[in-house]
Amino acid sequence: MISSYGKQEDAMKPAENVVCDILNECVDTQSGGNFSTNAHRQPRVLLHIIGNGGLSSATNLLVALERRTKKSLPVVGLICDSAPMGASYTNACRALTYSYMIDFTTDLPYSPLIWLLVHAVLAIIYLFTGLTGYETPMAHWRRSILSKKLIDCDKVYYFSSIDDKVIDWKDVLSHAKQARKEGWEVKELLYDYTPHCGHIRREKQRINYEDAVYYLWEGKKI
Repeated sequence: MISSYGKQEDAMKPAENVVCDILNECVDTQSGGNFSTNAHRQPRVLLHIIGNGGLSSATNLLVALERRTKKSLPVVGLICDSAPMGASYTNACRALTYSYMIDFTTDLPYSPLIWLLVHAVLAIIYLFTGLTGYETPMAHWRRSILSKKLIDCDKVYYFSSIDDKVIDWKDVLSHAKQARKEGWEVKELLYDYTPHCGHIRREKQRINYEDAVYYLWEGKKI
């Protein structure tokens, strides 16, 4: 969040190279560089985003790939697990403190100094974006993973929990609502007792996960 977008995108170079290798294997050289119409040679990528870190990495990867290939990434489906977070200052502070600085046994910050540092960093980011008109990183992530310029996809699953102390479930469902408004086929799964990024640990949720992967990978209606 603190480093420049350019540096964050550069950090995704190894993943970018792997994805490009897969895409290149599916190109039909006789059709002007387009992907093969043969179903067995078409690219099959399932993008699975877990938490804020995964959301940031996915956004940087999609931007880097679009810049390199001049095309959106063809994806069979998108899974958002405990993401995306809201773009407000309060939500950003909540996510950072709980992700890095909270003792989960007491729900208290490890150090008041760290608590102040979080607010100072966020204040600088939000002041800068407010004065310049740029998006906050969180708003950039939320918008980018639905951008048809970056991702060629129309199916998405959202997993969230009312007990998630890092991400507000209402922010996840609001993003699902926006995706549906933009024409995506959407499936929301909201739980009431699973922790942040911990939905797959329980048997019922694990079955939901297996179904999500299967339906997306096989191109079935979700």
